[in-house]
Amino acid sequence: MHLTRERPSATRSAEVPAGQEGRAARQSRARLSDARVWGGATLLVLSALAGALLLGRSGDEVAVLQATRDLSVGSVPVDLQPVLVPRAVADSYVAADSLVDGQVRWPISAGELLPRGVLANAAPTPTRGVTLALDPGRTPVGLLAGDLVDAWVTSDSPEALGGRSTSVRVLEEATVTAVEASSFGGGLSVELAVPLEQVDDVIEAMRTGAIDIVTVPLADQSIAP
Repeated sequence: MHLTRERPSATRSAEVPAGQEGRAARQSRARLSDARVWGGATLLVLSALAGALLLGRSGDEVAVLQATRDLSVGSVPVDLQPVLVPRAVADSYVAADSLVDGQVRWPISAGELLPRGVLANAAPTPTRGVTLALDPGRTPVGLLAGDLVDAWVTSDSPEALGGRSTSVRVLEEATVTAVEASSFGGGLSVELAVPLEQVDDVIEAMRTGAIDIVTVPLADQSIAP
Protein backbone atom coordinates (compact mmCIF):
# COMPACT_ATOMS: atom_id res chain seq x y z
CA MET A 1 0.00 0.00 0.00
CA HIS A 2 1.33 3.33 -0.93
CA LEU A 3 0.75 6.27 1.41
CA THR A 4 0.24 9.65 -0.22
CA ARG A 5 1.63 12.63 1.62
CA GLU A 6 -0.43 15.78 1.71
CA ARG A 7 1.35 18.72 0.28
CA PRO A 8 0.87 21.98 2.16
CA SER A 9 -1.46 24.26 0.23
CA ALA A 10 -0.29 27.55 -1.21
CA THR A 11 -2.66 29.36 1.06
CA ARG A 12 -1.14 27.93 4.19
CA SER A 13 2.42 28.56 2.99
CA ALA A 14 1.62 32.22 2.33
CA GLU A 15 0.27 32.88 5.78
CA VAL A 16 2.24 35.49 7.80
CA PRO A 17 2.87 34.85 11.44
CA ALA A 18 0.79 36.99 13.76
CA GLY A 19 3.82 38.68 15.26
CA GLN A 20 5.17 39.82 11.91
CA GLU A 21 1.74 41.18 10.90
CA GLY A 22 1.61 43.34 14.06
CA ARG A 23 5.06 44.75 13.43
CA ALA A 24 4.09 45.71 9.86
CA ALA A 25 1.01 47.58 11.10
CA ARG A 26 3.06 49.46 13.68
CA GLN A 27 5.64 50.45 11.06
CA SER A 28 2.89 51.73 8.76
CA ARG A 29 1.42 53.88 11.53
CA ALA A 30 4.86 55.21 12.38
CA ARG A 31 5.50 56.23 8.78
CA LEU A 32 2.12 58.03 8.68
CA SER A 33 2.92 59.84 11.91
CA ASP A 34 6.33 60.90 10.58
CA ALA A 35 4.70 62.27 7.41
CA ARG A 36 2.29 64.37 9.48
CA VAL A 37 5.14 65.71 11.61
CA TRP A 38 7.20 66.66 8.57
CA GLY A 39 4.15 68.23 6.92
CA GLY A 40 3.48 70.37 10.00
CA ALA A 41 7.11 71.42 10.21
CA THR A 42 7.06 72.41 6.54
CA LEU A 43 3.99 74.58 7.08
CA LEU A 44 5.67 76.31 10.02
CA VAL A 45 8.77 77.02 7.95
CA LEU A 46 6.71 78.40 5.06
CA SER A 47 4.71 80.62 7.44
CA ALA A 48 7.90 81.99 8.97
CA LEU A 49 9.33 82.74 5.53
CA ALA A 50 6.12 84.50 4.47
CA GLY A 51 6.15 86.62 7.63
CA ALA A 52 9.77 87.57 7.12
CA LEU A 53 9.04 88.50 3.51
CA LEU A 54 6.15 90.77 4.54
CA LEU A 55 8.24 92.44 7.23
CA GLY A 56 10.99 93.02 4.72
CA ARG A 57 8.56 94.60 2.30
CA SER A 58 7.09 96.92 4.95
CA GLY A 59 10.56 98.32 5.47
CA ASP A 60 10.62 99.32 1.80
CA GLU A 61 7.43 101.41 2.08
CA VAL A 62 6.92 104.99 3.24
CA ALA A 63 3.74 106.76 4.37
CA VAL A 64 2.64 109.69 2.18
CA LEU A 65 -0.54 111.79 2.05
CA GLN A 66 -3.57 110.96 -0.10
CA ALA A 67 -6.62 113.17 -0.75
CA THR A 68 -9.90 111.69 0.51
CA ARG A 69 -11.99 114.13 -1.59
CA ASP A 70 -11.55 116.44 -4.57
CA LEU A 71 -9.35 119.44 -3.73
CA SER A 72 -9.95 122.62 -5.70
CA VAL A 73 -7.33 125.20 -6.57
CA GLY A 74 -6.86 127.62 -3.67
CA SER A 75 -8.25 125.27 -1.04
CA VAL A 76 -6.43 124.31 2.15
CA PRO A 77 -6.07 120.51 2.13
CA VAL A 78 -7.48 119.10 5.34
CA ASP A 79 -9.15 115.96 3.97
CA LEU A 80 -6.02 113.80 3.81
CA GLN A 81 -5.00 110.34 4.97
CA PRO A 82 -1.66 108.48 5.14
CA VAL A 83 -1.04 105.57 2.75
CA LEU A 84 2.02 103.40 2.13
CA VAL A 85 3.91 103.57 -1.17
CA PRO A 86 7.22 102.02 -2.32
CA ARG A 87 10.23 103.94 -1.07
CA ALA A 88 11.46 104.30 -4.66
CA VAL A 89 8.58 106.68 -5.52
CA ALA A 90 7.91 108.23 -2.10
CA ASP A 91 10.13 111.26 -2.74
CA SER A 92 7.63 112.49 -5.36
CA TYR A 93 4.88 112.98 -2.77
CA VAL A 94 4.28 114.83 0.50
CA ALA A 95 5.34 112.67 3.44
CA ALA A 96 2.68 111.81 6.00
CA ASP A 97 4.67 113.44 8.81
CA SER A 98 5.19 116.72 6.90
CA LEU A 99 3.64 120.00 7.97
CA VAL A 100 0.85 120.68 5.48
CA ASP A 101 0.93 124.43 4.97
CA GLY A 102 -0.39 126.49 2.09
CA GLN A 103 -3.03 126.23 -0.60
CA VAL A 104 -3.46 123.78 -3.47
CA ARG A 105 -1.95 125.18 -6.68
CA TRP A 106 -3.66 122.76 -9.07
CA PRO A 107 -6.69 120.48 -8.68
CA ILE A 108 -6.29 117.14 -6.94
CA SER A 109 -8.83 114.33 -7.40
CA ALA A 110 -10.10 112.13 -4.57
CA GLY A 111 -7.75 109.17 -4.07
CA GLU A 112 -4.80 110.97 -5.65
CA LEU A 113 -1.50 111.22 -3.78
CA LEU A 114 -0.42 114.73 -2.82
CA PRO A 115 2.54 115.65 -5.08
CA ARG A 116 5.46 117.70 -3.81
CA GLY A 117 5.17 121.31 -4.97
CA VAL A 118 1.37 121.31 -5.07
CA LEU A 119 1.19 123.55 -1.97
CA ALA A 120 2.18 127.19 -1.94
CA ASN A 121 1.59 130.25 0.17
CA ALA A 122 0.04 132.49 -2.45
CA ALA A 123 0.09 136.25 -2.12
CA PRO A 124 -3.07 137.21 -0.21
CA THR A 125 -5.84 138.64 -2.35
CA PRO A 126 -8.26 141.01 -0.56
CA THR A 127 -11.57 139.16 -0.24
CA ARG A 128 -14.78 139.52 1.72
CA GLY A 129 -17.10 136.81 2.91
CA VAL A 130 -20.49 137.23 1.24
CA THR A 131 -23.34 134.95 2.31
CA LEU A 132 -25.98 133.93 -0.21
CA ALA A 133 -29.38 132.60 0.88
CA LEU A 134 -30.10 129.99 -1.77
CA ASP A 135 -32.71 127.44 -2.66
CA PRO A 136 -31.24 123.88 -2.54
CA GLY A 137 -32.29 123.49 -6.16
CA ARG A 138 -29.91 126.31 -7.12
CA THR A 139 -26.84 124.79 -5.48
CA PRO A 140 -24.78 121.72 -6.44
CA VAL A 141 -25.52 118.54 -4.52
CA GLY A 142 -22.93 117.86 -1.84
CA LEU A 143 -21.44 121.36 -1.92
CA LEU A 144 -18.60 121.68 0.60
CA ALA A 145 -16.26 124.33 1.93
CA GLY A 146 -13.21 124.52 -0.31
CA ASP A 147 -15.14 123.93 -3.55
CA LEU A 148 -14.65 126.36 -6.42
CA VAL A 149 -17.85 127.82 -7.93
CA ASP A 150 -19.23 130.35 -10.39
CA ALA A 151 -22.23 132.51 -9.48
CA TRP A 152 -24.95 133.38 -12.02
CA VAL A 153 -27.92 135.70 -11.71
CA THR A 154 -31.22 135.40 -13.58
CA SER A 155 -33.77 138.22 -13.49
CA ASP A 156 -37.43 138.31 -14.50
CA SER A 157 -36.84 141.87 -15.60
CA PRO A 158 -34.60 142.05 -18.73
CA GLU A 159 -33.96 145.75 -18.06
CA ALA A 160 -32.21 144.87 -14.82
CA LEU A 161 -29.59 142.89 -16.77
CA GLY A 162 -28.95 145.48 -19.47
CA GLY A 163 -31.77 144.27 -21.68
CA ARG A 164 -30.67 140.62 -21.55
CA SER A 165 -33.14 138.02 -20.34
CA THR A 166 -30.57 135.22 -20.06
CA SER A 167 -28.51 134.41 -17.01
CA VAL A 168 -25.34 136.41 -16.43
CA ARG A 169 -22.22 135.23 -14.61
CA VAL A 170 -21.34 137.69 -11.86
CA LEU A 171 -18.58 135.73 -10.13
CA GLU A 172 -15.97 133.31 -11.46
CA GLU A 173 -14.00 130.66 -9.55
CA ALA A 174 -14.90 131.82 -6.05
CA THR A 175 -14.01 129.63 -3.09
CA VAL A 176 -16.81 128.34 -0.85
CA THR A 177 -15.87 129.06 2.76
CA ALA A 178 -18.96 127.69 4.54
CA VAL A 179 -22.21 125.83 3.83
CA GLU A 180 -25.02 125.71 6.37
CA ALA A 181 -28.63 124.58 6.27
CA SER A 182 -31.06 127.44 6.85
CA SER A 183 -33.42 127.25 9.82
CA PHE A 184 -36.37 128.42 7.75
CA GLY A 185 -37.78 127.08 4.50
CA GLY A 186 -35.16 124.37 3.97
CA GLY A 187 -32.75 126.69 2.16
CA LEU A 188 -28.99 126.91 2.30
CA SER A 189 -26.65 129.64 3.43
CA VAL A 190 -23.50 129.59 1.32
CA GLU A 191 -20.60 131.88 2.11
CA LEU A 192 -18.20 132.76 -0.70
CA ALA A 193 -14.80 134.45 -0.59
CA VAL A 194 -15.52 137.31 -3.01
CA PRO A 195 -12.73 139.55 -4.33
CA LEU A 196 -13.12 143.00 -2.82
CA GLU A 197 -13.66 144.72 -6.19
CA GLN A 198 -16.58 142.37 -7.00
CA VAL A 199 -18.50 142.55 -3.75
CA ASP A 200 -20.83 145.30 -5.02
CA ASP A 201 -21.61 143.28 -8.18
CA VAL A 202 -22.59 140.23 -6.15
CA ILE A 203 -24.74 142.21 -3.73
CA GLU A 204 -26.50 143.97 -6.60
CA ALA A 205 -27.13 140.61 -8.28
CA MET A 206 -28.68 139.32 -5.06
CA ARG A 207 -31.13 142.21 -5.11
CA THR A 208 -31.81 141.92 -8.83
CA GLY A 209 -32.77 138.28 -9.34
CA ALA A 210 -32.23 134.65 -8.41
CA ILE A 211 -28.69 133.42 -7.81
CA ASP A 212 -27.42 130.03 -8.97
CA ILE A 213 -24.00 128.71 -8.10
CA VAL A 214 -22.29 126.13 -10.27
CA THR A 215 -19.32 123.97 -9.33
CA VAL A 216 -16.21 124.50 -11.44
CA PRO A 217 -14.94 121.04 -12.58
CA LEU A 218 -11.39 120.18 -11.61
CA ALA A 219 -10.41 119.94 -15.28
CA ASP A 220 -11.50 123.55 -15.89
CA GLN A 221 -9.79 125.13 -12.90
CA SER A 222 -6.91 127.53 -13.50
CA ILE A 223 -3.53 126.49 -12.13
CA ALA A 224 -2.23 128.94 -9.57
CA PRO A 225 1.28 130.36 -10.11
